[in-house]
Amino acid sequence: MTPMTRPKSESHLLRLIAHLITFYVTTLAVSTTLVVIHQSRARAQSIVDSEAPLLVPDRPGYADSTSSVDPGHWHMELGGAWRPSEDSTINGILRYGLKYGWELRLMSPTLTQVAPFVGTDGQEVTPELSVGGAQLGAKWAKRWSRIEFSSVLMVGVPVRGAEQALTPDPLVSLGAQISHPLNHKLSTGLAFRYGLQDGSLYGQEVAYGEELTHYLGMVAALSWSEVDWSIFTQAGAEVLGEVVTPLVGGGLTLRISRGSQVDLSMDAPLASDGVNAKYMAGLTLSW
Repeated sequence: MTPMTRPKSESHLLRLIAHLITFYVTTLAVSTTLVVIHQSRARAQSIVDSEAPLLVPDRPGYADSTSSVDPGHWHMELGGAWRPSEDSTINGILRYGLKYGWELRLMSPTLTQVAPFVGTDGQEVTPELSVGGAQLGAKWAKRWSRIEFSSVLMVGVPVRGAEQALTPDPLVSLGAQISHPLNHKLSTGLAFRYGLQDGSLYGQEVAYGEELTHYLGMVAALSWSEVDWSIFTQAGAEVLGEVVTPLVGGGLTLRISRGSQVDLSMDAPLASDGVNAKYMAGLTLSW
């Protein structure tokens, strides 16, 4: 008799559930430890101090914040991501608040280290560090009654000089997000993304390649927020060219002080070859 095998879709679902359980158990343990360590300090630093600039991080999660940085103040957000057996990335963004709901944004080049692999000759190959393009843009945020909205436009800026450089990814991106509170702690959100992307250009000999691909994404989120921590879950889909990739994810944030926050999150795209989980962590500072 031939052994029974699980359907491929069922196998993918079980792997996704396992990733989600592992992620939430790990983040719960880490966050509990951080809360115990920083609880007295966080309370003592007066998170509700009205004279400090408002902390409105864009990270974590698929959507940016529906608020902009206070006029005359700065936000710096640093983050890293890790995909097991694939790659690790680090990037950052600097935001400066203007008047009337506007802010300027500069995103640093993304540093990508592809995981070592075995070449055709049987030897282990460690790829060189890749340097992505920077992005420059602006954000506008507006509030109508209990509904908050923001839109972000970013334009890619090529980076030259790296031995292995990547074109800005995406070259142009436009995002919009809207949120609505259900009560003073629970809120819902919906985010849209459009991008015009390019492939890799080793050595960055020219500014852009000739083959461009359109990118679309839409993700809904549900979040629970307390004074010094929050947790969220999200689900949606991305379309790159003709490939549709459903995704789910979640994460949490911990406010260390009025002007600083750490975050942990996970995305789990459901690719054709299974779950391709990405684990992320970051830090936001405001002044």
